[in-house]
Amino acid sequence: MARIGPRFFIVNVFAERKFSGNQLAVVEMERTMTSRRMQEIAAEFNFPETAFVRQPAKPNADWRVRIFTPKQEIPFAGHPTLGAAYVIRRHLQNSTGKKSGVPKKNPHVADRKKNPGNDARGWSDPDYFHLELQAGRIPVWFEEKSDLIWMRQNKPTFGPVHPPESIAEILCTSERNLRTGFLTKEAKLQEVSTGIPFLMAPMKNLESVRNAYLDMAAYNRYFQSRPTLPIYIFTAEALSRKNQFHARMFAPHFGIPEDPATGSATGCLGAYLARYGITKGKGSVFAPGADPFALGTDPILDLRIEQGFSVNRPSLLRLQVKAPAENSEPDDLGDILVGGRVVDIASGVLA
Repeated sequence: MARIGPRFFIVNVFAERKFSGNQLAVVEMERTMTSRRMQEIAAEFNFPETAFVRQPAKPNADWRVRIFTPKQEIPFAGHPTLGAAYVIRRHLQNSTGKKSGVPKKNPHVADRKKNPGNDARGWSDPDYFHLELQAGRIPVWFEEKSDLIWMRQNKPTFGPVHPPESIAEILCTSERNLRTGFLTKEAKLQEVSTGIPFLMAPMKNLESVRNAYLDMAAYNRYFQSRPTLPIYIFTAEALSRKNQFHARMFAPHFGIPEDPATGSATGCLGAYLARYGITKGKGSVFAPGADPFALGTDPILDLRIEQGFSVNRPSLLRLQVKAPAENSEPDDLGDILVGGRVVDIASGVLA
């Protein structure tokens, strides 16, 4: 009998309907599967990312996930995290936890219930678990009523500030389009990371975001003498009145000319806005915060971000920033939560 290869699942992440959002392949990771083979599979799918899942190597995580772009492995990305969680819960686990060689849960799940801490939010085990990524443990949970999947991203770090004249040249725009009126403090073109760094570039209005495009010669020239970064541009205007922000993301060095939906960058956006402040409409969108680990508390930021319209993959990402705990460090910006919907598209077996 011919050997059957690993199964794969294709889903759309941050999608409100089929054939929208960001495409993702989720592949069962065989124990003998090498990094080289995973890279070849990711290049063959040629989606922005491909996720490989298997039982965790560490006892404090529920599932292990490795993420590859068409060119390289990366430590973290938003839509593969949520998409992998969806596939694990919907397709790879069953009541015995033996299906596909991926266990339903590990012994530490029961320990969480006996000794609830910051990770205990009241969800049952299938609705809440951790994913083990290179960037660290990422909690993921499911909202049944809304069909949303949420993740809590790592604490943000802020890096160097970049000169507006250079970034304007890369984006084929003017410096005045990189000056905004929706931030309460002077806008800075700054690196932010919750697992993977992005150059955050706020822009004046929706028109300036939609008209921007990457000058690859200027991009390569600028990053020749510094670490290459994906660029995330955004504005506090949107195509839909239901949404608050419109965004785009360019990562050519990852093999992603433009990403339809970028959950990791959305988390960085939450950190950026929490640090620099934002006003919009009649007043600030900030609201009094509360314990970030308590259910039912209001976030200090609660936003809908649209992305992907420039590449005909309309996407919707949810972003919440919860107030930091009373005993937190002065620079703690609170919990950063990113969520969205996932839609099944196809499944099969690799030859």
